[in-house]
Amino acid sequence: ASANTPATTPPATPTTRSGVVAPQASGTPPLPAGTPPPFGGMEEVEEALSQARLAEYAPAFDDLGYDDLGFLLSMSQAELSSVAEAVRMKPGHAQKFLKLLPATEAARRRFRGPPAWPDSVLPL
Repeated sequence: ASANTPATTPPATPTTRSGVVAPQASGTPPLPAGTPPPFGGMEEVEEALSQARLAEYAPAFDDLGYDDLGFLLSMSQAELSSVAEAVRMKPGHAQKFLKLLPATEAARRRFRGPPAWPDSVLPL
């Protein structure tokens, strides 16, 4: 830096709870620490996973950046299957995730549409 150019410090590299560097979209400034994403948030994802009795996977979802329930609910079954694989769900848990995530109460409240499954079918 020249004498007329102020020195700048590089932005902090965001990391996950496990210390892994979090991926950032190019051109997207990182959110300040503790700021939930503008749409959804990890709390909604945790609630939906808890209602499907899959709360043990919440830290992995957060670590991999799957912190927006609306985004998860917009995914195809093939994409959700990839998420289940990425967070290392057991096969039975992955099947439950694929069937029950769209029908959780958190998902219903977020989108206020008709449930994907009748309440009588869900053991939640």
